[in-house]
Amino acid sequence: MQVSSIASSSTAYNSMNQSSTSITALEKQKQQLQNQMEKVKASKEDEDKKQKEIQQLEKQIQQIESEIQRLQGNNSNSNVQQTSSARTPLEDTVEISEEGRLLNQGL
Repeated sequence: MQVSSIASSSTAYNSMNQSSTSITALEKQKQQLQNQMEKVKASKEDEDKKQKEIQQLEKQIQQIESEIQRLQGNNSNSNVQQTSSARTPLEDTVEISEEGRLLNQGL
């Protein structure tokens, strides 16, 4: 039973690590878009064209923020799963003892 606890903990860790890497990449991409938006605002282009570009960039930033929130939500969910699935040897022993007692009652 402990092996499954270790395996699930390892899987949760790998998942969290991948999410963390993805979040970092998304944060970097978001920063690049924000920098690009500042350049557009400072440019000497037509105001209508600038406004359209800014709206597009804002839309992309919102999508990135949504994805970051989704990944952060997955991290917190895997933390809960990891905590709830990790069992101590004592818990396993108690469960086995209870199962044995129930089997004996059935005989």
